[in-house]
Amino acid sequence: MPTGATGSSTTNSITVNYGTTAVSGNITVKGVNSCGEGVVSTKAITVNPLPSAAGTISGNATVCQGESGVVYTVPEITNATSYVWTLPTGATGSSTTNSITVDFGNTAISGDITVQGLNSCGEGDVSTLTITVNNNTTSTISVTVCDSYTAPDGQVYTTSGTETAVIPNTAGCDSIITINLLVNYTPPTPTIVLNDDRLVSSSVTGNQWYNQDGIMPNETNQELILTANGTYYVIVTENDCPSEQSNSILVDNVIVQEYDKNLILISPNPFADLLTIKNQSSETYQFTMYNGIGQIVFKGILETEITLNTSALTNGLYIIKFVDNSGDIYYKVIKQ
Repeated sequence: MPTGATGSSTTNSITVNYGTTAVSGNITVKGVNSCGEGVVSTKAITVNPLPSAAGTISGNATVCQGESGVVYTVPEITNATSYVWTLPTGATGSSTTNSITVDFGNTAISGDITVQGLNSCGEGDVSTLTITVNNNTTSTISVTVCDSYTAPDGQVYTTSGTETAVIPNTAGCDSIITINLLVNYTPPTPTIVLNDDRLVSSSVTGNQWYNQDGIMPNETNQELILTANGTYYVIVTENDCPSEQSNSILVDNVIVQEYDKNLILISPNPFADLLTIKNQSSETYQFTMYNGIGQIVFKGILETEITLNTSALTNGLYIIKFVDNSGDIYYKVIKQ
């Protein structure tokens, strides 16, 4: 038998096994009896080889879910007439050549790519490349901004809505971010004007008054009753978006006397349904009581004593201005 072939028989038939290293050669047979051997009969055998072992697979060993068009190649396999590829779960692709293009689906998992040569005699040895499939990540954020928002991917948005940004995650795959975006807008820059004893903002709501010392606590109405000289301006805020600073006005004509309870006594403070104002001087005063938005709620002449029915007033801060020939007196009272 040819080299690499095995088998044994003493009859007119033999079963032969051709090993993976078998080569072409002759099979011979002759008869034998007690007188000797007969003439040999010869049959020439051609042994076709199996495909050689597959070489190293080249291509990305680390990929992302959803990545497509990834090419893998193996050197041409000697004696192979076709190639057999296998892929990890969730990956797709088909080829009978030494190259394959693979799409990794969104549910693809890590595993092996294998390839082996094939011909009419059988299959060659397998080559394996281990593939790591990294996951894409998803997240949702809610963002509230003024005027515009720059998303993590650099896209700029100026209107509210649901947007999507895609950036690399720590594994180098897609981090898909859903953005619930609320865009508020900066209000117009307000203007203020001086109107008698008060400053008035062009904005009805959202005001915060400032003077040369900074923010004026609790002064958030459209009108600011002047109780001191200084430089004043206002900033309007809507939906947490502040405007630019308004124009500034220098007030230097306010004549204010320090409150003296020996001149005027106001009680109780805080008050509820009644507020008593007692003149403890010999002067006669004109008085005006303003609510927190500068509206006049009471007005009159104080000669000796007056009691105001304040039951209809809402809770909050009120200012009473007293005027005589020597100037103005302001006093703050609170209804609770």
